[in-house]
Amino acid sequence: MNSSFARVFIAALLAATSGCQSSGAAEAMVPADGLRGTPLAPSGGVDFRLAGKAGTNASLSQKYSYEQSLGAKCPSDDVERSQSSGMIMGACVGRPPPDFAKLLMAIPEGSLDWPLANRAQWLEDIHPLIAVAGLGVVPDLLVGDEALWMRSFQGTDASGTTYLVQGPSASSGDRRCQPLQLNLRAYRVASGNQPRLLPGSAMPQPASMTASERKRYGPHIGSNIEEACDSDVEADLTRLQLVPVIRWAISDFDPDVPIPSSDPRVFGEWGQAHFGFVVWNGSTFELRERVSSRLWPCIRLEGVGGHCRRDTDEELDRFVTNAKE
Repeated sequence: MNSSFARVFIAALLAATSGCQSSGAAEAMVPADGLRGTPLAPSGGVDFRLAGKAGTNASLSQKYSYEQSLGAKCPSDDVERSQSSGMIMGACVGRPPPDFAKLLMAIPEGSLDWPLANRAQWLEDIHPLIAVAGLGVVPDLLVGDEALWMRSFQGTDASGTTYLVQGPSASSGDRRCQPLQLNLRAYRVASGNQPRLLPGSAMPQPASMTASERKRYGPHIGSNIEEACDSDVEADLTRLQLVPVIRWAISDFDPDVPIPSSDPRVFGEWGQAHFGFVVWNGSTFELRERVSSRLWPCIRLEGVGGHCRRDTDEELDRFVTNAKE
């Protein structure tokens, strides 16, 4: 995972010593967005150290039952839950399950610039993994690290599963202006069939910047940059272990030249530029301009700016609403 969001976010997690108070163990429910098994986020934000799985040792074992059924070793208390494993907070560790292994080995080397022997070795090793409440009968699963990650998306059609995979890919020249998210691919695996690479349209891309936006954002990205590139828009993956949503945004702005608060795309205390949410709706990924806080829960950590919505800071993220979806 190359997103600068993840680098900033993980660094913040490791630096934080405490966060918001845990909301405690909550009963599984089906909220308005249809996600099963995930307690509603408290108004003050998700305590990412616990990520909805806080409680006694016995209840933690129950909450990690799906991961343990895959043979994974999971945190036994909230101290272990507070540790970050690469891109996943409070993860279990284990080998990727058979369906993930089959998919990884079936991806042509032209789509994933990684020899089959390297993939086979990666599958033999243990990696962080965590179950995520989803829209299917069984939970979704996020597995991997900053080198390669895979996430399943269950849905309304129980005969198959959709996956996102991001890993090594060939690149050359100016990395800033490479095709957007070249190594993020969507696959569909129907029962008993080989994985099928979904067309690029299956993973909605943000709209290309206008000429005026390129000139407007370029100087904010760096003092020597006259114009922004479409590839400056990155995928914010920080909520994938909570919800089936990715956000397109520019985050790499020069702190000495902040983007003005009047900019129509600006959000957050860090001054990112918003280019849309990609939401799994149970059958396809769709691009949305705005989502509810259920689909983009805030993350509040002591000393860390975020997108939490309260009566006093709703302007921090104008693209996240409190409406039920």
